[in-house]
Amino acid sequence: MGHDAVRHRKVPLLREEIAVVIAALVPRGTEPVTGLASAACRHGETILGANAVAWAVQVAGDLAARAQAERPGGAVPVHDIAVQGEVLVLQILSTLAATDDVGGSVDMAAIAEEQIRALIAVGAPFERVAETIRIAHEVVVRELLGVAIAREVSAATLTAITVSVARATDEVLASLAKRYVQEAERFSSSVQHARHELIDALLDGRPVDEHAVARILRVSIDNYHRSFVISGSPSYPHVDVRSLRRAADAIKNRLGARTIVVRENPNSLWAWVSADRRLPADESVVAASIGDEVRVGFGSMQSKAAGFRRTHMEAEAAARYGHSTAAPVVDYARHTLPVLLSADTERARWFVESELGELAAQNPRSRELVATLRCYFDSKLRIAVAAERLHVHRNTAIHRLAALETILGHPVTERLAEVQAALSLLDIIGNPPDETP
Repeated sequence: MGHDAVRHRKVPLLREEIAVVIAALVPRGTEPVTGLASAACRHGETILGANAVAWAVQVAGDLAARAQAERPGGAVPVHDIAVQGEVLVLQILSTLAATDDVGGSVDMAAIAEEQIRALIAVGAPFERVAETIRIAHEVVVRELLGVAIAREVSAATLTAITVSVARATDEVLASLAKRYVQEAERFSSSVQHARHELIDALLDGRPVDEHAVARILRVSIDNYHRSFVISGSPSYPHVDVRSLRRAADAIKNRLGARTIVVRENPNSLWAWVSADRRLPADESVVAASIGDEVRVGFGSMQSKAAGFRRTHMEAEAAARYGHSTAAPVVDYARHTLPVLLSADTERARWFVESELGELAAQNPRSRELVATLRCYFDSKLRIAVAAERLHVHRNTAIHRLAALETILGHPVTERLAEVQAALSLLDIIGNPPDETP
């Protein structure tokens, strides 16, 4: 007798023995986790039989309990694991029964997609799904082989069961992986879109639903908010994204709060931190932690929706001011006046020239007098302290102060705020050509 004839005789035998194994599948009687509610299960009953479907549900419940016991803190709910198990076990039984079950397969795929969406929504990685499927493979093979051996089927049938389960598991795993990637991309795109729309509404000052903020941004709008803008320094104008992200991580660690990126551009990164407590940022400490490649502008600490908008606008203004002064870190709260005044460069230049007169000229004598004036202010208007810091005699400092008042046209203390503001703007407006008084 030829090999083809033998093979044709073996195929009906394999099918008969597999049918016997499937018919012998019965649940152990304990209450299943999911029940027999899904369309896939009802459809499976017409092909596999009610007992086989009930057994599949029972195995899925055991699988879920085992997976949850091994990872009690896992993000995947027991019910979701059980439904995944149902899908897999019913697919395996359909493959073993050699059924061309298009309707059932489509329904099971739909159930799988629904569960995948739920897993992605809670942040469960695909490794958890794959781990569940591998455990299911182990459990199903052991259960089926146990029933098959008890029915004294042939070695060929035992091999066919093992191979069929492995093939069905691989097919389900590959299909789920593909769907997981597709759904994750769709979910990420939809989440990003919703996040951008919500942030745009906040920045526009439009009313927002605080529950939507909590769900989409995962923060309370009533929290304290602090925004910051990171960009390349003058030495590194085309800083790469990795450097921007490293700086954002350093700021997050320094502030001890979660960082949320709002916008990520080729040469800048715009983000904010949110917490139920105040988040002070020391300029010198932050500057030491971010490196020389980047510059940072901080908005002030604010709360609620209006504060969210305000701190973002302040951070943007602080970043512009920082680039003009080459300061590594600018905290809007500490530099409010010069930041505001420097928003309009032309008017800022008029203001500086009006307040400082010849001191705004770029020549050695003007620079010397400006340094003296700044030191005098830093010394809290104490001439002796200023002279010591300048390493000049006290009388020299007095003569310089007299010269300053002559140029200003009034005592230094008469327009104190205006003169100090003009000095802070002097470095960023661009000096006029060299003029010797």
